[in-house]
Amino acid sequence: MRNITLNVLASTALALVLTACGDDEGSPDAAEASAGASLGDAQVKAITAAEICDNLTPDEVSDAIGLEATSARADDDATPQCLYDLTGSDGALVGLVVAGMRPESEVGGKTGDAAFDYVLDLNRSYAGESGLEESTVAAGDRATHLKGASLHFGLVATGGHLITVALPVADADDAAFEALLAAVGSELG
Repeated sequence: MRNITLNVLASTALALVLTACGDDEGSPDAAEASAGASLGDAQVKAITAAEICDNLTPDEVSDAIGLEATSARADDDATPQCLYDLTGSDGALVGLVVAGMRPESEVGGKTGDAAFDYVLDLNRSYAGESGLEESTVAAGDRATHLKGASLHFGLVATGGHLITVALPVADADDAAFEALLAAVGSELG
């Protein structure tokens, strides 16, 4: 899935779908740092696509992931998202999608931990495979990294927002993707 297009990746993120397999190797320090994190019953705040692109700039994405981000495009047609074009290590175009969940349409009015768990459970169920890797990440107020055979999926709660991040596995190792989740947590909170 190395030559995935941005449109396919965006559709994947919008549908909250993963194709996944693997095993669990979460970082003990990250897990300890966030294991007790609770969002309580805080309301989920909407974020616009422009706010995502403006606050998580291509330079910040490049610094976190280690790939050159050449552009960021805001798309509010469905789920508010910023689509980043990255140049992969082999020079090919790579798509990164960072999307904000809205309180009613994406999380059905759920709040806090219930909303976070709802989005995470949707992605686990869509993965449909038993070997999905899952780890807690020290990012934002609460964060989880799901890794499948072809796609990294991250969910970050930060500043009242629930932010999803999707990137092909072939384009970043776990440490780079989790550094990106940390950047999402600090820049969009």
